[in-house]
This record gives sequence, C-alpha cells and structure tokens, in this order.
Amino acid sequence: MSKDILSFIEAAKSDPTLLAKIKDLNDPVKAVAIAKEAGFVFTVEELKTFKLDLSEEELESMVGGAAVKAQSCYILTCF
Repeated sequence: MSKDILSFIEAAKSDPTLLAKIKDLNDPVKAVAIAKEAGFVFTVEELKTFKLDLSEEELESMVGGAAVKAQSCYILTCF
C-alpha cells in the first residue's frame, strides 16, 4: 500500500537509525524487510512501482537528495 511506503519514508527522515539502515541499501527485498521490522507493510512489487509526483526542488529537499521517483529508485536511494 503506497500509504505505508509514504509513512515509511517519513519515518526514515525523522529516525537516524532507520535512515542509516536504508540509506545505501541496494536491495528492494531488504528494504521491504527493514520496513516490516519498523511496522510498515508493503510488497517488493508495490515498492518497485511506487512513484512520487515531486518537483526537482522537492526531490532535492528529501533526505540524501534522492527519493522514490521511478521504478529503478526505491525509498531513499536508487539502484
């Protein structure tokens, strides 16, 4: 569910420990597992197809300057 993905992104932005776990993560399966541990439930397929409709400025303001914006980018990092 995209609501859980958005909530997970917001949680990671405000939780340095959670952010550290996903910041350089290159595996959507692990990203989903970390999210589940944190109480957020969504599938790898939902994550792969999730897109945010953000401007370039909004993308830059997100943690690390990256965000979920295309099928090849998951959570806060792209792989």
